[in-house]
Amino acid sequence: MRKFLVDWKNADLDWRSAFIVVAIASVASLFLGLLGFPVVGHDAIVHLNWMDQFVKLREQGVTYPRWLPMSFGGFGAATFYFYPPLPYWFASFFHSLFPISPSGLYNALAMVASIASVCTTWWLLRQYSSNRIAALTGALAYSFIGYRLVDVFIRDALGEHWALVFLPLVFLRFEDRTQRIILIAIAWCGLFLTNIPTAFIAAMTVGVMIALEVPRQSRMELFDYAISTMLALMMSAVYIMPALALHDRIQSQHLWDTHFLSTGFAILDLLQGQRGGLKTQALATLAAGIVCVGAAWHNKHDAPRTAYRCRAWLWIAIAAIIIQVPISGPLWHDVIPFKFIQFSWRWNGILLLAIVIMTVKSKSAVMPLALIALASVTLFGEASLSQEFALHPKLPFDRYRIDAPEYAPKWTPSDANVVRVLAYKYIDDPPAVLLGLTFPSDSVKLLSRTSKEWTFNAQLSRETPVRFRQFYWPYWQAFRGSDTITLQPDALGFATALLPAGSYELRLVLIRSPYEKAGIIVSYIGAALLIVLLGGASYKKLRKL
Repeated sequence: MRKFLVDWKNADLDWRSAFIVVAIASVASLFLGLLGFPVVGHDAIVHLNWMDQFVKLREQGVTYPRWLPMSFGGFGAATFYFYPPLPYWFASFFHSLFPISPSGLYNALAMVASIASVCTTWWLLRQYSSNRIAALTGALAYSFIGYRLVDVFIRDALGEHWALVFLPLVFLRFEDRTQRIILIAIAWCGLFLTNIPTAFIAAMTVGVMIALEVPRQSRMELFDYAISTMLALMMSAVYIMPALALHDRIQSQHLWDTHFLSTGFAILDLLQGQRGGLKTQALATLAAGIVCVGAAWHNKHDAPRTAYRCRAWLWIAIAAIIIQVPISGPLWHDVIPFKFIQFSWRWNGILLLAIVIMTVKSKSAVMPLALIALASVTLFGEASLSQEFALHPKLPFDRYRIDAPEYAPKWTPSDANVVRVLAYKYIDDPPAVLLGLTFPSDSVKLLSRTSKEWTFNAQLSRETPVRFRQFYWPYWQAFRGSDTITLQPDALGFATALLPAGSYELRLVLIRSPYEKAGIIVSYIGAALLIVLLGGASYKKLRKL
């Protein structure tokens, strides 16, 4: 604290002003979350559904809940075969300590991520500047203002918000090789397990940085970075391997549905009259980036100690700005990395990081003013959002639990609206419906149900087709004793079977796919390697004492 006060005393007026305004905006954001801001943003309906189901499944003893059984009116969704699970694991742990509502849990996790983001960004910025006031201002700016406000309260993009916590760690520098490998591996693992579009952006950014810095980097540094990335992929294999192997078994085309948007560009949306907090804050972040790039370009020789690294961030900021201009549209349709990032404004995460790095290194008075302006726009946005408290909006969370359409199995109708109608129409159907001609004594009655197994008592006079109140997924299998009964999808995507005659117990069981089993093994190996490295690093540190 004493050193901080000394830096405050020595700081210029522009940095003091920037710190005060950014801190006010940051505290206002924290208060919105702590006061229980209504979770009613763009993706609120799915995140509340996922939060509620994931937490309850974990409490029932399911270590990794991949199939969400209550989604789409109880027909199920393959959501967490494909959506990164790390924030939801944290949610289940937090809920075990503080059993609160899904919306309260969302706000708590968002605020925890914001505070964690301050810590990781502070760590990175301290490698660029010894000025604590500048570093803390930059860390707060990256964690709370501009596009970060959008992620938490407007888009409700919890996964992306958590991914931006790990993003600064990817760019940390260490002299010790073991420490470098461990921290970079953890950073990439965090990105892979929180948000894949952000991981793509980080990978492209690292590629640009390596290309610009390679004359100054040793082969050993590049080798260590490659080792770190491979270790991160191994630790994340429990998620990555099934997600890659099974991606063609869901309605993945809906990933590119825009719903309330007509484009993926904030500039174009505003020009077309589509106003809103997302567009305003994204455009403000973009404008701040343009100002900082101009100032950094004019003063690009004012940071000799790490000048080449600052120039790399200058070019990264320029790229992040150009990519958000509508003329880059063809990239988003034809180039795979951009296609999977989906929306251009996602580049504002890396742009914010570039802004704060350039700002703390620059001697220009313009950059702190840009942070003041961006924080002021954020404050206006927070004031506007606070009106939601008075409106008391109803949370979009009901018995139908409509999931994201891309996570419906591929055997369901390709029209997302039809899948939604199925949930509304058939939600009250019995667990098993006998089809065709049957005898009055024929029945298939549910005895018990868990998230991974249904048990029925079948009483059938002859071979009879049946439709289960469950979407078909190839890793749900039916058993009569030890005998397997083939499940098939019908025209609407429901699981059906031709049941043999007789009186017997019928079980529907969710089994692990081969890719899940392989991913678990690889992740255990990756975690074991990380533990060995941590042990080696600890031993080296103890020997120095």
